[in-house]
Amino acid sequence: MRKFKFRLETLLTVRAAQEKQAEQAFAVAQGRLSLATRMLQQSLQQFNTALAERAGTTTGERIDAASWLDRERYLGVLATTIEQQQRIVDTAKLVAEEYRQELIKASQARESVSHLKKRDMQRYTAEYNRQEQVSMDELATQQAGRKRQEAAAALRDEE
Repeated sequence: MRKFKFRLETLLTVRAAQEKQAEQAFAVAQGRLSLATRMLQQSLQQFNTALAERAGTTTGERIDAASWLDRERYLGVLATTIEQQQRIVDTAKLVAEEYRQELIKASQARESVSHLKKRDMQRYTAEYNRQEQVSMDELATQQAGRKRQEAAAALRDEE
């Protein structure tokens, strides 16, 4: 019997490559999301620190108008940065989710072809085993026939 050859092996190879590309794209998207989230956290931390150090927050502290105005402008810039970072994080989440969905589709496509390969291999193995059993039965039949012929010949020789 011929060696097993899956009829859709090329398709399986292509699907596996597509799945790998989807995994890589998803990993890149996750990395970008992680970076954007860290940058947002840093901006929030800077904002909270600047807010806590705001002039006049402690009782009895003298307020310098110029430094107070600078601090308020800085807080405004940080608030704008936080809003921008939040939009970037939201976009990165959407992109990561799209890539995750693509990865799921690619995995399912590869798994379906892989399942076909497994099923074809099972059929091949069953047919191989069946043919082997037929061959073994044929050999056993031939051997039994020879023994009967030899026994019959031995009986004729004794007579």
